[in-house]
Amino acid sequence: MPGLNFPFVIGNWKMNLTPYESETIAKKIVAGLPPEGLPVEIGICPSYPAMERVQRVIAKTSISLGSQNMFWKEDGSYTGEVSVRMLKDMGCHYVILGHSERRIHLCETDVEINKKVKLALQYGLVPIICVGEKYEERQDGKRDIVIMNEIANALKGIDRFNQLIIAYEPVWVIGRGEAIDPNEAHSAIGLIKYTLKDMYPQKTIDEKIRILYGGSVDEKNITNFVDNENIHGVLVGGSSLKPEVFIGMIYNLAKKFIDSKLNS
Repeated sequence: MPGLNFPFVIGNWKMNLTPYESETIAKKIVAGLPPEGLPVEIGICPSYPAMERVQRVIAKTSISLGSQNMFWKEDGSYTGEVSVRMLKDMGCHYVILGHSERRIHLCETDVEINKKVKLALQYGLVPIICVGEKYEERQDGKRDIVIMNEIANALKGIDRFNQLIIAYEPVWVIGRGEAIDPNEAHSAIGLIKYTLKDMYPQKTIDEKIRILYGGSVDEKNITNFVDNENIHGVLVGGSSLKPEVFIGMIYNLAKKFIDSKLNS
C-alpha cells in the first residue's frame, strides 16, 4: 500500500451490485492498473455480501478493502448489524462512518458515530468520518457550524490514533452529478483544518489525519479538487461503479502527483 503522502481514491459502492457484479467490477479495476501499482492509495467499499469476493480479487494488489459502516458494539444481540471483528476478519482496512445517507435515512446520531470511531480505532481500522451540510443549512448560513459540530462530536474523547480520515461531502450535491466549485470545497477543507487545530497538535494533523472531498467527482474534474497541501483525495460514489471512470481518476491523480514532485 502506498504511503500517507500519496493521494487517496476511495470508492463507495453503496447499496449497489450483487456479489458477482462487485467481483466483476473489482477484476476490471485490477486489470486496468499496472501490477507495480501507482503513487495513489486506493480503497473499495462494497456492500457487506460482496466484501469477501472483492477481497479475494484485490488481496495481492495495492487496493485495500473498506466497509460502508459498522456497529458500535463488538458483538451481541443486534440483529442485522455487522461488527468490527467481522470486518477485521475479512481483511478490511477502512470503514466509512457517519455518511449523510445514514444520518438522514437511518437517523444515525453523533453519539453513535463517536462510539463507532472509537471502536474502529481500537481495532486498527482507519475510520473515514463524513461531514457536510444539507442544502437548507447552507442556505441559512449554517455550513460552518454544522461541519465544526460534526467533527467535534465524532472525535469527542479521542486523543490517540495512528490514522484517521475526514471526508467533506456537501450533502446537497451527492448523487446530483454536479460538483461544487473547487474554491468552495477548499474553503470547507480550510474550516476542517481550523477545527482540528483546536483539538490536536499540528504534528498530529500533518502526519495522521487526511482530508478528502466527496460529491460528484469524476475523472474530468478530480484534479480540480485534489492538491497536496489541502485536499488529499476523494471519496467517490457513483463514478466508482464505472471501472473505466474509476481507473481514469486514479491515473489522473497519479500523473498530478508525479508532475508535482518533478516540478518541486
